[in-house]
Amino acid sequence: MNKLHNVSKHHIWTAIVLAALALLPFAISGYQTSLATQMLIFAALAMSIDILAGYAGRTPLGHGAIFGVATYVLLYYVTTAGGSLLGGIALGILAAVGTAVVFGALAIRTSGVYFLLLTLALGMIVWGVSLRWTSVTGGENGIRGTVKPEWLASHVNLYYFTLAITSLMALAMWRFVNSPFGLTLKGIRESETRMKALGYNVPLHVFIGFVVSGFFAGMAGILYAFYNSFVSPSTVELRQSVAGLLMAIVGGIGTLFGSLIGSIVIITLENLVSLYTERWSMVLGLMFIFTMIFAPEGLVGKARQLMARRQARLSAAATQGAATSPSTAGRDKGGGHYPLPKKFQPPYQQQQAHSEHRPPTLPTFSGDQHDESPQIPESHRRCRSDQCRHLGRPVGAHRIGADRSDPYRPDGPAHRCGCRWRPRSR
Repeated sequence: MNKLHNVSKHHIWTAIVLAALALLPFAISGYQTSLATQMLIFAALAMSIDILAGYAGRTPLGHGAIFGVATYVLLYYVTTAGGSLLGGIALGILAAVGTAVVFGALAIRTSGVYFLLLTLALGMIVWGVSLRWTSVTGGENGIRGTVKPEWLASHVNLYYFTLAITSLMALAMWRFVNSPFGLTLKGIRESETRMKALGYNVPLHVFIGFVVSGFFAGMAGILYAFYNSFVSPSTVELRQSVAGLLMAIVGGIGTLFGSLIGSIVIITLENLVSLYTERWSMVLGLMFIFTMIFAPEGLVGKARQLMARRQARLSAAATQGAATSPSTAGRDKGGGHYPLPKKFQPPYQQQQAHSEHRPPTLPTFSGDQHDESPQIPESHRRCRSDQCRHLGRPVGAHRIGADRSDPYRPDGPAHRCGCRWRPRSR
């Protein structure tokens, strides 16, 4: 039931976010709609990085190169080679996947800082090629040209197209990380040694995860070619990879949805702070520092943590309230009643309690059970001592054990029962 409740709650939040994003162009200007399109594209890039960083425990710094390779191939094939748009899209995605295969094959047997440094070096190789191979890449001048169809010429149409593709990509990535294969990646993240001991081929799983992540990074690069209509070595440089990784970290590693939040926060701050100061990068650096100090799990992770704490407090308060409510406070497991605390007693019951403070008639026993005298009130025929295993049970249920040294026997030497009766002397 709780699992179904959580799933339905996630569906509700997803529907709310999609509805808000769909209505966004009606509330903002054309320039702001263009910025929202950029946020969606980089959110897709950050999600592809999160597949490795958040679920496989491998932090890459080469996804900016994979992202830029798809953009380069599409623009070159359509504008310079004169090819078709669909052919350019297919070749761009294929080139991104091929680059991911090469990167993954070289990096899968490393982990930690070595994985990060190796992917950084591979990304720098791609940047060097794009900078020096001027006959194809254009060098520092890059490649410029419009590849999007005419019906995507307006900002609003391009935004809705990007929103649809990004939503499908996010759904596919969510299904991937929550599949049995994705659970295997999580197991590798938690304990690679244990997964090897269980018989899993860890390098193969990491390689497949890297290639899938590179495919989605290439898809984001195709969308960026539609959006920017320009590519240069700055598209594949280290800054692009770092930006995507920081978006995933700020939003929340291992959440996917946090990548969208991180993209919105970082791109919004870049464009807002740069209006007032040229040192906007310093402001962003301070924001990253404070995020790492006060919310190392990211904004989405911190929000989940606070909601879980609030839910725990509400559950504890509800449990405590049910335990101390007048309707259940004096009821035991057997259906009987203990005397209620004075603050919960009605006035007439408090007066009756003051007038009836007299010692009850002690019961006697016959055979192996104690008699329950009818003159003794029900509340006095219940054991109320926390040192007796018969707590809350009727006096008649106290059996005389065969061994007189039994500490739980009513007449045993170590008996400390708080019952208001004693067995008669033999």
